[in-house]
Amino acid sequence: MRTTAARTTAIATILLAPPGAGLTDHALQQLREMSAGPGWPALWVLTPNRLLERHLRQGLAAQADSGSAAFNVSFMQFQGLAGRVTGMAGRFARVLREDERRQLLQGVIQELAREDELRVFAQAADTPGMLRAIARWLDELRSRLVSPEAFLAAARSQRDRELAAIAARCRKTLEDCGWQDPMGQQALACKLLEDARVQAELAQVSFCWRPASIVSRPCRRNC
Repeated sequence: MRTTAARTTAIATILLAPPGAGLTDHALQQLREMSAGPGWPALWVLTPNRLLERHLRQGLAAQADSGSAAFNVSFMQFQGLAGRVTGMAGRFARVLREDERRQLLQGVIQELAREDELRVFAQAADTPGMLRAIARWLDELRSRLVSPEAFLAAARSQRDRELAAIAARCRKTLEDCGWQDPMGQQALACKLLEDARVQAELAQVSFCWRPASIVSRPCRRNC
């Protein structure tokens, strides 16, 4: 397989290659090798989408047809992995569905508008396209680890100040209700990776990770 880069660390082998270079087939081969280990060790397969998951499942099924079966293999995307990690730490906050999250955002905007906190976005609650745009912006803010307070401090326009107010009120509402949105659950999972209980449980699991153009194999035998 032609790769643009290959690097091995203490916990992972990372292979980089352009589209069409065969990374998916390589990931499937890794999966077959890891699932063939003695005692059927727990194996989690992390994929960026269900399409790739289906492809890998079909590959494993073909392997089973040839006389070799795979057991104790779990497939998941990043949100599923976040749920497993938070569960290991005993944190079982309710995660909002996308429609519930939209309703929460709509309610926050309506509440701020009634409090005369909004001018630019006062009518956004009645505009589905604007709600989706604000939700995407909130996700971007969270993914970059920018707090509403930090964003407000850097705000140079009324628009930015109102976005900061929306972000802060959404965060407070989620905290008051004991809920999480998907991005919040992923952020919490990242923090909980430092938890000793989580680390102990993850040490019993082998991984096959195949996002987009990267194959990574953090495996407990190499840790």
